[in-house]
Amino acid sequence: MMSLSLPGRLRMAAALTLLASCVGDTSPEVGVVPAAAPVVDALPIALGDGVAAPTGAGSTGAATPTPRDNVLRVCPPVADGTCFVHVGADTFIQGAQARDSKAPNYDPRASAEEGPPHRVQLPEFWILSTEATRGMVMACVEDGACPESMRRVNKVATNLPANGLNWTEASKVCASVGGRLPTEAEWEYAARGAGWQRWPWGDLPVCPFNSDAELQSQSESRAKRVGRCGEGVERAAPTMTPGEYNLTGIAVDFWTDTEFDAVCASLKGLPPRAAADAILSAANEVLARASAKDLLPTCTISEVTYSVEGKKSVPFGLTGMAANVAEWTLDGFDKKFYADAPAVSPVGKPSVDGRRVVRGGSFTALDASEWRTTARASLPEDVQLDDVGFRCVREKAP
Repeated sequence: MMSLSLPGRLRMAAALTLLASCVGDTSPEVGVVPAAAPVVDALPIALGDGVAAPTGAGSTGAATPTPRDNVLRVCPPVADGTCFVHVGADTFIQGAQARDSKAPNYDPRASAEEGPPHRVQLPEFWILSTEATRGMVMACVEDGACPESMRRVNKVATNLPANGLNWTEASKVCASVGGRLPTEAEWEYAARGAGWQRWPWGDLPVCPFNSDAELQSQSESRAKRVGRCGEGVERAAPTMTPGEYNLTGIAVDFWTDTEFDAVCASLKGLPPRAAADAILSAANEVLARASAKDLLPTCTISEVTYSVEGKKSVPFGLTGMAANVAEWTLDGFDKKFYADAPAVSPVGKPSVDGRRVVRGGSFTALDASEWRTTARASLPEDVQLDDVGFRCVREKAP
């Protein structure tokens, strides 16, 4: 899911059909972030004012509160930044299955490792209203609870997701606010509540897709088409900016097969950057034609990750539970864990290969199925990826 080949990155761009029109060249290039390298910004979707002073602060002459001071509070009825949301004790059916449309938690896109659905009992907990922020990381470093190496996340925008941290580093940040990473069960319950819905925002795929069949068909068509270009794309891709990736991805939907084959043929023998320029020239041409005919889609990924989650009936008022950055969880990954998982507060044991469960999908998803509330992914706990962040939970109120 997270580490894509070069053709995969172009397929990723194809899936994010309007991201380029929304953010231009500011989108990140996805991949492993070297430990000493600055972290690339995730989507330019702020998580709320995670460093704002609490009500009344700033007017009394008191010292400016740190990001940690502002996080360590229970959210008001309408969350006004990064704070902890109370989630009451409850029982729900975790997981999904694709075999029986009349049985609980049926999802035709569910994988085998998402089942079997099983009843889980959880005690109350408090979970961050947004993904953990870079301001939280810097506060952790300043307090001496996190190593100096984690200063690499320091950016002007401290309310962006703290992406590019490995599992251990994310755990340290959560410990600094008296918490930990959420268990897989806690994360899933927080994303959808006790009821059944396939995405945090409801039971229908996000725009521009209208049905599962359309979603599947479009995803397969893009992957097949980009794959046909083969070596030409592989040479061109490393020279493209993230915005150019996205621009090319948009164009994939509008080229005819004949036009696309001609583009691929034109790449033969060209140096890498010249091949990229040839792709982009053809992309601009086809998009200008589509725009003139008013064929471009009208909804954007940012509307999914911000407006839909922030303003519609997402359980507990949480934001960013899908499609912004994927999120580390406490659990070790086991494909068969659900078969005999404990009924009360289950936690997957650390796996032999050191993989941890990652939930929520990210802006690099090839299609919306990766954003489903039951979709499970895993990563080695020591990787640092641009499209992976986290949020924290506490077992007691802050």
